[in-house]
Amino acid sequence: MIKQEFLERINALSDVFMLASLCQFKYIQTISEPNERNFVVGLAGGHTVFGAPNQYDEFIDKYLTWLEMR
Repeated sequence: MIKQEFLERINALSDVFMLASLCQFKYIQTISEPNERNFVVGLAGGHTVFGAPNQYDEFIDKYLTWLEMR
């Protein structure tokens, strides 16, 4: 389990989000709709990251904010 201090530092970065593992926004290719178990983020290079349904809104908000700032 990642320490809360590290999670806060990760969340403060504008271009990353902590899901099942670290998700860097610049590598995102696909984002699925959440179901009752998870949602899936496809990254460049064939990597897949999973998020919990309760993380979806916060993830999308931060990702859209990042896109708008580019």
